[in-house]
Amino acid sequence: DVPAQTIHNGVKPRERQEILESWGKDYFPLLSVHTLEIGYDVPQVGIAIIIASTSNMNQVAQRIGRVVRKVDGKDQALVYVVYVSGTKDDNVLRVVKAAIEKDGERAVRAPAAKGKRPAHGQKTLTKFSS
Repeated sequence: DVPAQTIHNGVKPRERQEILESWGKDYFPLLSVHTLEIGYDVPQVGIAIIIASTSNMNQVAQRIGRVVRKVDGKDQALVYVVYVSGTKDDNVLRVVKAAIEKDGERAVRAPAAKGKRPAHGQKTLTKFSS
């Protein structure tokens, strides 16, 4: 068995906070809708899988920012984006490419214009396909 937790709209705020405080320490998998968008700080978590589609830059940046924050003992973070190519989900990938991590602080930059080089410090994300 793999210990895991779930947060949904029926979880009371106090229990939600306890779950988030244990995330990355007592267990690793957390199933949650929208939790990574709101003011919780969980820098010890190193992997996120983003499935919910949105083209809202702030929502995506918040989700990624929760995982890429630096903390002692954490050298990297992984963010997986699951999307359906050829649909509105393509916007999510575009937004994710625009959300970057720079000097230990989350920064959001617009994607480079077609044919232009990325802004200084902007990282290149690799597209994976099956």
